[in-house]
Amino acid sequence: MMRDKKMLLPMINPDVAGIDIGSRIHVVAVDQNTDNIRSFGVYTKDHQDIISYLNLHGITTVAMESIGFYWQSLFSDLQRSGFEVILTSGSQTKKC
Repeated sequence: MMRDKKMLLPMINPDVAGIDIGSRIHVVAVDQNTDNIRSFGVYTKDHQDIISYLNLHGITTVAMESIGFYWQSLFSDLQRSGFEVILTSGSQTKKC
């Protein structure tokens, strides 16, 4: 019987966060610690909360997926706030 093992990947850039974009919530992961995964709403105030959370953790680069059109306003807000934003296709980030 195989036990579930928690395997951490080697960290290449600790200043990167990932955002899963949704129509009702955006989920932000700033590191490999599940306690640091947070959900935010999708409105302008929520974007400011995301930006504050990213700054709190020293994040400089954000990777997010381009599903539908939900990513566009957050992408712009992040860029205006000085983050490097990497946009990926959902098919590239889909868990296999």
